[in-house]
Amino acid sequence: MKLNSGIFFLGTILFTLGWTSPVQSWTAIPSGVTGDLLSVSVSSSHEAIFGGHSGLFVEYVDSNFSTSNLTSLGIGALLQVDITATGQRRILGQGAYYNPIFRYSNGQWVPENLVGTAYYRDFDSLAAGRIWTAGEGGTLGAYHEPNWSEVTTGNNEMFSAVDAVDYCFAWAVGNGGAIWKHNGATWTVEVPFTPISRQYYGVSAADRHCAWAIGPQGALSRWDGTSWHHETSFTSGVMNDIFAAAPDQVWAVGDAGAIWFYNGVSWVQQQSNTSANLSAIDGSYVDGTLM
Repeated sequence: MKLNSGIFFLGTILFTLGWTSPVQSWTAIPSGVTGDLLSVSVSSSHEAIFGGHSGLFVEYVDSNFSTSNLTSLGIGALLQVDITATGQRRILGQGAYYNPIFRYSNGQWVPENLVGTAYYRDFDSLAAGRIWTAGEGGTLGAYHEPNWSEVTTGNNEMFSAVDAVDYCFAWAVGNGGAIWKHNGATWTVEVPFTPISRQYYGVSAADRHCAWAIGPQGALSRWDGTSWHHETSFTSGVMNDIFAAAPDQVWAVGDAGAIWFYNGVSWVQQQSNTSANLSAIDGSYVDGTLM
């Protein structure tokens, strides 16, 4: 997920203030939203967007929520949403024949000019004209306007998540334990696909030297700047997403209200005060707010 300002956990929306000290408990935000939420992106403690099933799109601005339905774009679930620090909004919708990415421009949603037509599962963007994609069929893509490049790994992986550190460093993870890296020009394999192996649902990088990948059944791996290492997991439950603000400030969320925090030495469970499945997490460096 993206680094912007606040951390949101979905299904139920939770927040806390100030990540400079360890967070011990989280507070629910009364949003009035009744649909299931799948994705989130935050630009500041004052602004965030959410995506859900059946075209549900939610905006959070200065403590106020508003909702709209985007099924008129020919999409169902909003698998991923993104808002940059400058306010540029993008969404990834589930389509009938492929999963398109749209950009909000001049009061309307317009399709991004991408050549690829894969079933993307996730995307990340750092600025206008810079997008990385990960999807089904072993498909990975990168867009540096106006150039689009796409690679198919050949192992039919389903890549679930992608996270870009900067213009020349991005990670993509998926099933079979596959982990790929983009160097600004090409995608290369770091950990190869293995048919019977761990599965990753989320990936997050604090910088080029620290990244984490997480998934169900205790799947947990860490990048130390040189190589990926399988870590002893703190749970056997399903973990859905992870956010690394710094090497000693990492949060992971999962089913049944699970929230865990890594302090640079060990993982510690935090109180979520909910039993809801937590689907996604996001955060920012703008003012140190977690939501």
